[in-house]
Amino acid sequence: MDQKTLPIVSLVVFSYNQESFIEEAVRSALAQDYPHLKVIISDDFSTDRTFELAKKVVDEYSGRHSVECRRNESNIGLINHVNKLMFELDCELVVMAAGDDISLPNRVAKLADAYISAGKPKLLSSTAFRIDEVGNLLTGLAPGVVISIKDFDKVLDSLNSISSPYGLYLGATGAWSMDLWEKYGPIRHVNCWEDVVMGFRAALENSYKFIDEPLVQYRVNIGLSSRRASSVKGRLALRRAMINLRLDLARQRHDDLTLSAKKNDLRVIGKVSRQVLMYSILSAYYEAPLS
Repeated sequence: MDQKTLPIVSLVVFSYNQESFIEEAVRSALAQDYPHLKVIISDDFSTDRTFELAKKVVDEYSGRHSVECRRNESNIGLINHVNKLMFELDCELVVMAAGDDISLPNRVAKLADAYISAGKPKLLSSTAFRIDEVGNLLTGLAPGVVISIKDFDKVLDSLNSISSPYGLYLGATGAWSMDLWEKYGPIRHVNCWEDVVMGFRAALENSYKFIDEPLVQYRVNIGLSSRRASSVKGRLALRRAMINLRLDLARQRHDDLTLSAKKNDLRVIGKVSRQVLMYSILSAYYEAPLS
């Protein structure tokens, strides 16, 4: 790729209480072979040694990348954390990374090359190798079954029921253009998952590129998406959280529709409005105190 056409890229590693994995995650970010890169390590006020360990790796780094290691003054949660960082970035393409995953050295370069060669799609993602908690390679690639972002009706229907799959891409492999973020703005509903929101925004824009190549080592059975509960009270709490997740995703979709070319499409608006109503009713039902 011509050096003059290379987009300026920020690779952001989001961390929270990941002291067992953060050093590997940071080193993999710093090992990227892409020249026009700023690496940001952003910690959401971890209560363990995550930030201390990340800062140690950064302080020892003497490579070519511009690097910032920062920490929030308090724990603000994932969505507020993403919103805060996006407000501070100055780049064309944002590559997301988790504090428990490992980016392969050519990840950013592959994403940037696909971004340019495919005409600057608003969102990109790839496959990933699956690894366990201690880093052993597992069989198969991630993600498993996801809904095609290019099939808008299926994306729209993904919130039709509590049991409907709603994954659109593997967030740990994602990158999005700054102009996609700037068009729709901060995520306003904090129970959302940012990858599902950005996937819907890319579907609204009909602008997405999938790279059928593993560019990340993705740690499975770790983090929010792997939560399980054994007690009745715990299962009810998880179900309530899942309903509130879907409610906020539907609310965010409703907000984003008003900023899209589909803002006057009554069929689409009506479907999302019914989803908001359904999950509002379910959320109210499950809001009864757990005894």
